[in-house]
Amino acid sequence: MQSKALITHAITELYTLGAGILPKKAGVRILMFHAIGSRAYGDEKGIFSISPSIFREQMALLRDWKDIKITTLTPEFLITTNNNIAITFDDGYADNADVAAPILADFGIPFTIFVTTNFVRQSRRGFLSPSALRDLAAVEGLTIGAHGHSHIALAECDDQTLMNELTTSKKYLEDLLGMGIDHMSYPYGSVNQRVKAATAKAGYCLAASSHAGLNAPTRDPLLLQRTEIHSIDNVDRFRRKLLGDFDWYRWRHKDPARL
Repeated sequence: MQSKALITHAITELYTLGAGILPKKAGVRILMFHAIGSRAYGDEKGIFSISPSIFREQMALLRDWKDIKITTLTPEFLITTNNNIAITFDDGYADNADVAAPILADFGIPFTIFVTTNFVRQSRRGFLSPSALRDLAAVEGLTIGAHGHSHIALAECDDQTLMNELTTSKKYLEDLLGMGIDHMSYPYGSVNQRVKAATAKAGYCLAASSHAGLNAPTRDPLLLQRTEIHSIDNVDRFRRKLLGDFDWYRWRHKDPARL
């Protein structure tokens, strides 16, 4: 385990050296968070839970960075060639409302939360309840999206289950919140061309994967790449992720656009 960590560190350092020499690409960087202060779903190693103090420092860095613009995740935002940033959260944790939202409001930062609807419907411990989600939906600068109904790998589903996951989550959120839902993210980043086609058929116009990287204006809006933020990402490491120094992570898995 230690040798694997050393190899990862060495690759990161080499990529960072190269990134300092090569010209920076313009595009849209979508940041992916999960829990802020509580344990994330199925996260035995605590990788996806950011401490509130670190999260506040990260958001302060974003607010003060002169060369980037933080904006809402919309199709119009995606066609820009500027260095824009969008903030997203997966799963729908209660701390997104109790901890993250107040911090983001302090800095005037818009954000998107992708919600696993069955967790909400069941008022599952640690996740947003229906009433909490309704209250959160009224927050200025927030976009609500779906994250499947049962948090299962969509690429592994048969066609009927796949469509049910996509349509049930969309309808539940629309009925609960009284608004249209056309954004989603794929649980576990599980997406291929079949899943993408079903997502479009279900009525979504924008969907985020877990594949690392920057989004050029030509990127398919149903196969958006994101930059995952981890519990070990202190402010310096967070800054380096914003600069693209960790985009080599995309080499670990095949781009869903090619699946």
